Amino acid sequence: MHQTILRARKQWYYITNFLGLAIPRTFFQFQLEKSLSSPDGTDVENLRRRVEYYNKLQAPFHVSSAARPLSDFRIAEGSAYFFDLRNILKYFPSSIRVDCSFGDITQIPRDPSLVKSRPITDSNQNSILMPFNQIRHFVFVRDPIPFQKKDDRAIWRGKGIHNQTRRNFVERHMNQPFCDVGLTDRGLQSHPYYRPFMGIPEQLRYKFIVSIEGNDVATNLKWIMSSQALCLMTRPRYETWFMEGTLAPDVHYVLLKSDYSDLEEKISHYRKNHVDAERIIKNANEFVSTFQNPRLERLTGLMVLEKYLRLSGQHIRQN
Repeated sequence: MHQTILRARKQWYYITNFLGLAIPRTFFQFQLEKSLSSPDGTDVENLRRRVEYYNKLQAPFHVSSAARPLSDFRIAEGSAYFFDLRNILKYFPSSIRVDCSFGDITQIPRDPSLVKSRPITDSNQNSILMPFNQIRHFVFVRDPIPFQKKDDRAIWRGKGIHNQTRRNFVERHMNQPFCDVGLTDRGLQSHPYYRPFMGIPEQLRYKFIVSIEGNDVATNLKWIMSSQALCLMTRPRYETWFMEGTLAPDVHYVLLKSDYSDLEEKISHYRKNHVDAERIIKNANEFVSTFQNPRLERLTGLMVLEKYLRLSGQHIRQN
């Protein structure tokens, strides 16, 4: 059932966005000032804090010679990225140009650029986070199974035939009684690392769900933190619009050692201390709620881009 819902969500996303291509940009540009106003009840200070976190630039700059207007971007470059970019750029003049990189970005660009992901570091100012590829990464769930009624073991499924961290994790824990872990790559079906694919609803039956970064961030982190299961992971190295760099260990998730050698110890502790586990789950759920207001998310994205354009000398809001 859940996979059907996800497929329907993707279909609706692409249908509405393709239909939206027929709406002239001038319609949205007339709405810019209204769209940039804060919704009633908005925590303005928190909104500004998010904008400054996503876009850390403070000084004026020039876009590079490779910067492009929206008309130069093509759906074939990555349809979800294209639509997510268009859904923000369409509110601004067609003359604006941006440096933008699609995909799993793990390096800081030379010029200030719009990206989906960036390294968590104090020197990532040139990486301006935008809500790209949300249809894949921003999946939240309604979990009907309370923590105390879930299976006492940890679960992890994912692809990772070329990811040494994931391979090492599975090799270390694949035969341990306190967890059920494995790689789902088709090419591994005859390998001891292999386990059959397991959907989100099946994984939600477990008390402990491990989150492991892939090319950049861990795709499953968002839905784990919206569930009634406990998220276990190492300190994240990359972040996206979800602001992974602001997550506090043992507050929003259970911190594991970089080699996962303490997984059994952590599971044993939270098996015996449900109150501690449920406190972390509650904090995680509250963190997720930050990203569940569509109008506020659009406003935040517009403000992040408006700051980028203002500092690059391309657009000044008219008061």
